[in-house]
Amino acid sequence: MKFIEWCGLLVIGHPVIDAQHRELFEIINTFHDQLASGKPRKTAVETLNRMTAFAQKHFADEEAVSKQFGFPDDLRNRHQQIHEKLVFDIFELHKEIAESDVIDLDNISEFLTNWIILHILIEDNGYKAYLHDSSRH
Repeated sequence: MKFIEWCGLLVIGHPVIDAQHRELFEIINTFHDQLASGKPRKTAVETLNRMTAFAQKHFADEEAVSKQFGFPDDLRNRHQQIHEKLVFDIFELHKEIAESDVIDLDNISEFLTNWIILHILIEDNGYKAYLHDSSRH
């Protein structure tokens, strides 16, 4: 059973960004499964490293797309700050897992859910109007 499921409500409308969001879902599901099934911490940390690297690339791509489609500078700057905070939070999660004897799976699950689902539904959804207004690009 998947930890988080992709659904149509999460579609932003840009094929690259939507594909990357789906890939993030798969990475997060893999990471969650590894933690929940008691896989070696090393395996989970490797997946978290993959998630971190992918998220950084995804955020850069998302910011480039937002600029290309005329997303206002103030909103784009705010969104970039949110991305920077998310990357910081992922590093903190990495540190917590590496330094703790006991992994708080509920805390990690809540963080991952809030991070990916709420970020896409609330923050990334702001891109939709700009992606679908062809007069802006």
